[in-house]
Amino acid sequence: MQELAPERLAEIAKQIAFLGGFSAAFLGSLLVASSHRRATAWAIASAAAAAVPFIVVVVGATTLLMALSPSAPANVARATSLTSARVVTVLGLQP
Repeated sequence: MQELAPERLAEIAKQIAFLGGFSAAFLGSLLVASSHRRATAWAIASAAAAAVPFIVVVVGATTLLMALSPSAPANVARATSLTSARVVTVLGLQP
């Protein structure tokens, strides 16, 4: 596995967190829609199925951002914290 520079990994984590927020916002807007059509129900189910793994990924990405911050405390910016955050982030992206 190729190691990424901390700056690059932090930028990827920011992008993933943004996409996770967008996914949850899209799900919320569909839930508020007052349509009883079949297509809307399928869209809501699909958005919910996509939003749940993104929430897991956002938790992992946020942990990466906190650990890679230059001002992170030593107990947060340790190697085991980074490894577990990477595992959570990658597992959330698996189909």
